[in-house]
Amino acid sequence: MNIDNPKIQEIEGELRRLLLGEHPHAISILFRVFLEQSVDAYLERKGIPSAVNTKNGDKPKNLRAKVGDAIQAMVNDRAAQKDLNGIVKGIDDKNSPCTLIRCISTSIVASTHPRSANS
Repeated sequence: MNIDNPKIQEIEGELRRLLLGEHPHAISILFRVFLEQSVDAYLERKGIPSAVNTKNGDKPKNLRAKVGDAIQAMVNDRAAQKDLNGIVKGIDDKNSPCTLIRCISTSIVASTHPRSANS
């Protein structure tokens, strides 16, 4: 990966050193931090605000909104929409049991704790 942010580089290095079979929960939490920091850095580089103005002052956007902004910026920069459809579907369905972060975390944990054929 080409990561130019030192903090994100450190997090990526830690993720690579952890063994999934031994640290599934730590990895899912650290992956969320990696994702959020990466999205924040991307939005900052693109000049896209990470907060919304409200009558009570600025309110930070949640990760779902920030990922949506990042996807829109990528599409505006001519990324293929079809390459982003899975993420779009995951963050746009509020009723889905598989929201973006839950889906990622559940997939990581499930890969380390597969159900036996008899379950």
